[in-house]
Amino acid sequence: MLATWIESLFFGLVIISKMSNRFGRHFRLLVWSLFFGGLLGSTLADQFTYIVKRGDTLSGIAQQYGVSVTALADRNGLSRNYLLKTGQRLVIFAATRESAANPRTDAAYVVKPGDTLFDIAQAHNLSVAELAGRNGLNPDYHVKAGEQLTISSGATTTANDIAYVVKRGDTLFDLAKANRISVDELAERNGLDKDYQLKIGDRLILPGSPGTDFQTAAPDPSASLPSSIGSAIRNAPVAAGRWKYIVVHHSGVDEGTVKGMDRYHRDVRHMENGLAYHFVIGNGHGMGDGEIAVGNRWKKQLDGGHLRSLEQDKIALGICLVGNFDKSYPTAAQMKSLNALVRALMERCDIPADHVKTHQQINIIGTRCPGSHFPTKSFLAGLKD
Repeated sequence: MLATWIESLFFGLVIISKMSNRFGRHFRLLVWSLFFGGLLGSTLADQFTYIVKRGDTLSGIAQQYGVSVTALADRNGLSRNYLLKTGQRLVIFAATRESAANPRTDAAYVVKPGDTLFDIAQAHNLSVAELAGRNGLNPDYHVKAGEQLTISSGATTTANDIAYVVKRGDTLFDLAKANRISVDELAERNGLDKDYQLKIGDRLILPGSPGTDFQTAAPDPSASLPSSIGSAIRNAPVAAGRWKYIVVHHSGVDEGTVKGMDRYHRDVRHMENGLAYHFVIGNGHGMGDGEIAVGNRWKKQLDGGHLRSLEQDKIALGICLVGNFDKSYPTAAQMKSLNALVRALMERCDIPADHVKTHQQINIIGTRCPGSHFPTKSFLAGLKD
């Protein structure tokens, strides 16, 4: 673009110089003004600055303004796979000033002073959750004047398409695999880069065809877990019939870390494989509240060390929640993580709900674990829903 401008300027100077010598000073001034006005106008009228908003991708912006990803990337000195940052400025060339000012009016909305997500959603027959999800925002986000929001999904749907709302742990790869399509096809169908990191609440269109039985990732319980935990559960070399029970414990102390538990079990309990449990869930003191740690006994599929019976340890997975539940209650985050983790393990290891037990229920020697404040009855009943 710069080279073309300079070339036009050079030839213009040559022509104007020759013509002005022939027709005089006033003609030269008139031609100069017309020439530079037209040259600069044609150069600047078709470009404008775009401020990147949360969830934007190069492919999405290119599609929105009718330019190629390559052209947009090259114009801004970026690679095609560059991950944009919120607030970043891009220079965009459009075919005309009109197209630049009104990019796909059915798909975009520029926030005006006083606008709220609720008002915008109502005006476009959307729920606040839908509008927020399409823009990678929290429903309580306060929009700012000048921000650009995606109103429509940006994809043309057919009667066989399936709308899907992204959940925690979802990836383009997992969704594409579950629906027997390629990542490229799924990404292109939704105007995304194939390396795009999905966000909870994003809305996707899963392309369908008559008679095709598409599956979303919803049936996989591990999808509600952090992706690293879900992957650890799915990728472990679990032998068929290896595990028969899941046993829930508390640590009996107010705070704790996996490293500290491992050291105690090695040095005091003299356990060769360290940490006696397969999983640990933190309470915010030493570990994050609800944080799930995966122990080596799960990764390597080793017997547990959490029960008094060696035979039971061979077939029972152990989960320990940090805390003393004779003194206090497990946190809401701990119970949420426990529920998701247990469901994922039940699915992965083919363990029925009635084989999920507390330490007190299964241990051959009497124990109060996991404590009087653990909601045993409601937790176990909920697994049967």
